[in-house]
Amino acid sequence: MVSDHPDYPPPELQDLVARADADRERGFVMGESAFDPGIESYATPVKTGSGQITAALNVIGPQRVLDDLVGKDALDEIVGSEARQLSRALGWG
Repeated sequence: MVSDHPDYPPPELQDLVARADADRERGFVMGESAFDPGIESYATPVKTGSGQITAALNVIGPQRVLDDLVGKDALDEIVGSEARQLSRALGWG
């Protein structure tokens, strides 16, 4: 999450690459809006049969709802599950 990273965007390219690698490994991204305080987002990729990312599912809402009430595990279970199902329909996995 952005709040986990005091320098947003990261000051150095290698920091940005490290964050992208961590996001890829985790399989989803959660972040806080840099423009609207209290707004958070969750995004996860939809892949084709070759593994290429072709789309993403994204949920945006108040932090108190997404993080405090729902939680990232529940978001991944709901939205991530749908993205994985779409990916399988496109031949991935």
